[in-house]
Amino acid sequence: MENGSLQDILHEKKPSLPITWSDRFKIAVGIAKGLAHLHYNCMLPLMHGDINPKNIFLDANMEPIIAGFGTGLIWDLSKVSYSHSETSQMLSLHVIGTPGYIAP
Repeated sequence: MENGSLQDILHEKKPSLPITWSDRFKIAVGIAKGLAHLHYNCMLPLMHGDINPKNIFLDANMEPIIAGFGTGLIWDLSKVSYSHSETSQMLSLHVIGTPGYIAP
């Protein structure tokens, strides 16, 4: 990508590339739109699992491109069952992602 990763810009590995507040807003909104597309517009919803600055690349127009789908999970919602009972159970999953960027 022309402008490298968001990690490079945030940690000034590309100090010659100024990042304006307008660019920051465009990047944040672009990432949100990309994730919304993955979650709601794909035939089978996809959970990225590792959104962090190293996995966001910026093109020549500072538009974000989401990469790093190695930990992505496809949700087949037709196989998910929802139930509620007085005795609740907890589902335990293996934690995937980059420490410091994993959702709580």
